[in-house]
Amino acid sequence: MDKSGIVEIHGRDYQTVALRVAKFREEFPDWTIETELIDPGLHVIIKATVRDPDGRVVATGHAEEERGDSKINLTSSIENCETSAVGRCMAFFKYPGTEIRSADEMSDALIEQGIKRVQKDFGERMGIIRNMLDKIVDLKDRLADDDYHAAVEIIHSMSEEQVSALNLAPTKGGILTTAEIAKIKSNEYSEARNSITGYEPTTK
Repeated sequence: MDKSGIVEIHGRDYQTVALRVAKFREEFPDWTIETELIDPGLHVIIKATVRDPDGRVVATGHAEEERGDSKINLTSSIENCETSAVGRCMAFFKYPGTEIRSADEMSDALIEQGIKRVQKDFGERMGIIRNMLDKIVDLKDRLADDDYHAAVEIIHSMSEEQVSALNLAPTKGGILTTAEIAKIKSNEYSEARNSITGYEPTTK
């Protein structure tokens, strides 16, 4: 986010709710923004309203958040929902920026999408690993014994999908330790692999 209160997301500019409210307060100092908690339950719903000095409704905006469905909604679902409602109200009133959704909403949505995508990928990898545990246990035993030829044979018997799951880094929940990965990347392993596959590295 830059100091102007505008965020670029996927090549488009989005205004933060804070920027929209600041513009509103500066241009319409006698007008008001009201928020109403419509539903405080599992699905929090808030309505935001802009009124002119005579109390007439000029614009409204609604937002809904599910308690606990994201990190921020575990503790601040009402605050988050209120910010979104005000942002939408500002957009319907006079400050839509380039898009009707606020930068805050877009950032949260993109974060949630990223989390769900990572969780999905991780779950798929874990499923593959569960289905080849026997091979993994055997591989670990062979690596512990420095039996590189047997280790190469085990990995070569795996599908491309299985090898990809096996290569998940330990810091991301991978099944192999850093030491085991180092052995697979070692010269001894490379020599054993070349011996089995018949590959002869070119020397210059």
